[in-house]
Amino acid sequence: MKQIIILGITMMISIGFWMGLFSREAYS
Repeated sequence: MKQIIILGITMMISIGFWMGLFSREAYS
């Protein structure tokens, strides 16, 4: 159960990181 929560948090962080990276590329 704990591993699923950790996996979900890690995925959300990585998705947010990539979205921020792509949005930065698009704006600049």
